[in-house]
Parts: sequence; C-alpha cells; structure tokens
Amino acid sequence: AVDMGVIAGYPDGTFKPESQVTFAEAIKMIVAGLGYTPKAEALGGYPGGYLAVAAEEEITDGVNVVGNLAANRGAVAIMVDNALEVNLMEQVSFGDSPRWETVEKTLLKNKLGVEETKGVVTAISKTAKLDENEFELDEKDVYEMVIDVNTESLFLKEVKILHKKEKVVWVSVETAEKDIMFDTVADATETSIELKVADKEYDLIDDDDVDFVVYINYEKKEISNVVEGMYGYFIFDGKEIMAANLFDFDEAGFVTGVKDDEVEFIEL
Repeated sequence: AVDMGVIAGYPDGTFKPESQVTFAEAIKMIVAGLGYTPKAEALGGYPGGYLAVAAEEEITDGVNVVGNLAANRGAVAIMVDNALEVNLMEQVSFGDSPRWETVEKTLLKNKLGVEETKGVVTAISKTAKLDENEFELDEKDVYEMVIDVNTESLFLKEVKILHKKEKVVWVSVETAEKDIMFDTVADATETSIELKVADKEYDLIDDDDVDFVVYINYEKKEISNVVEGMYGYFIFDGKEIMAANLFDFDEAGFVTGVKDDEVEFIEL
C-alpha cells in the first residue's frame, strides 16, 4: 500500500494498525486508490485536499463526514460504493512537466471487470426457454443471476444490472414505484383499460417507437384477450399504460389454510 501511494504511515515510521481509522484517513486511502493524489496535494494535501476531492467526485455522498472522528464500517462501505464508478485519474505525460488527467476508466469496469447495462426484462423462464435464474433484456441479450433475486419480480420492468460477462452480480429496478400499479381489470377496449381499485380508465400507450404489451398467465396476448376480473401489475409511461402482466384465475375462493404447497379454501 505504501509502494502504491495509498498510505504513508506516521512521521515516526509506524502505521498503528490497531488504531481506529478516521474519516480523513479512510477518504485519503480511497482518493489515493483512484489516482487523485496529485490533485489532492495541489489543493493543500492531507487532509483538506483529499476531503475536497472526495466531495467534488461525490465519494462522500450520503455520509456525514467529520474528519477527525473514527469512520464506521457503514460509512466506509457507502464511500467505497460511491468510488466504484468514479473516473480514475492517470498520469498522461512524464518528464519535466508530468501531467495527470481523469480517464474513462473506473474501478468497477477496469479493475473488477464488471459492466453496467440498462434495459427492460422482456423474457423469463415462464415466458421463454430459459432457466429460472436467467432473463432476457430488450428482446436480445440473456443474463444469468448469481444473486438471490426472483426474476419474475422484474418481468416487464426496466432494470439496471451490474454483470461480469453475462453473470449478474447486482440489480435494481429503475421503473419508478409510481409507474407500477397493482389492480384488477374492470373493463378493456382496444385503446384503454379501466382499473377497478383506481376507479379510472387509462389509455394504452400510443407511440411509434413503443408498443403496448400484455402477458396473461405468462403468455403474450392481444388487448382483445384482456377481460374483467384479471389481476396483475400495470407499467405506466407517464399517464399511459405501457405494459401489463396479468393473471386469469381459474378458481376463486376464501383461503382457510396453507400448508407447504397446498391451499385449502372455500369456493365462492
């Protein structure tokens, strides 16, 4: 770490590994690890210059930094996470006038080999010939989950994934919560769907680049197949319905007991 310029130790030549690491020390190590030492030193050096770079590069976003206080593990985890996608700084010229610049490289992509991709989950195991931990993005690329996430919960939603090759190590739903509505169909036409709980009629998306898509019991159908009583979630693009994942239940009843994979109910 000393050879790489991440730490320097104390003036007396010690490192004090048993001591608590302060916020200033943790930030210095992160900033140095990203290659920003020349900039931090130009801004006054330790600790002020490093704190200034960390703030400018949003490394300390979401953290209450008090330089001389011991940093807790949660705060350090947040700062390291923020640092993963910060552009690295590298030396671009040498000799008498060395120069450093930020480059289009990150710890995440260039050091860990992890890529970021965004798209809509257009197929899962129940809609295509895929394994339970696989899904398709934008009707083209198939990815494999190596984390414990149910792909059904992502179906028809926009997601952001971090993946190493085609293996997904992190995923987040990018479709806003306000644009996902669970409800029951009250009525449907070729251009709109009326929802029961919302007690409102919504137009289907009318866009040259985007087509309305609906799945019923995980089979792709036409809007003419949507009938009263179907339940599921609706994906909105603003005020219009963009997609729907619906279920047409064969039986309806009042559940009186559940044991393992069996349900006991009274038919209505």
